[in-house]
Amino acid sequence: MLINDYINCDDLIKEANELYHLAMKKEFNDDYRNYFNSMNNYINTYQTFREELIKEYIEDLNKLI
Repeated sequence: MLINDYINCDDLIKEANELYHLAMKKEFNDDYRNYFNSMNNYINTYQTFREELIKEYIEDLNKLI
């Protein structure tokens, strides 16, 4: 499997959603807020994703928190 293959990432999505809700309690600029809102919408709309993309998003959320 290649790292850019589209796969089911339910566990990563669950983790990202939990972090997203924590992050939204923080204050940060509109660019960050737009990025996190867009990514959250994206991961909760489709069923398969590039694993690396979600891991990067989770990393970004962890940095913010």
